Amino acid sequence: MYLLTDGCVEDTEKVIDLIWQYNGSASVHTIGIGSGVSTELVIESAHAGWGSYNFVNDEAEGLSKCVIQAL
Repeated sequence: MYLLTDGCVEDTEKVIDLIWQYNGSASVHTIGIGSGVSTELVIESAHAGWGSYNFVNDEAEGLSKCVIQAL
């Protein structure tokens, strides 16, 4: 599973807890987009989902590279 986010999540802990709950079903790879992204959400979601994480800038430069690496 790939989670692309700008970090605007109302309850970060709830998202991370759900990923922990179902982490045997699929890996979760996260990509945070923009300077205002929640690093906690991106990093902890990837850890909970046994996946990788990356960050890209506001113009989403490098997004293709991040997705290819995650694949």
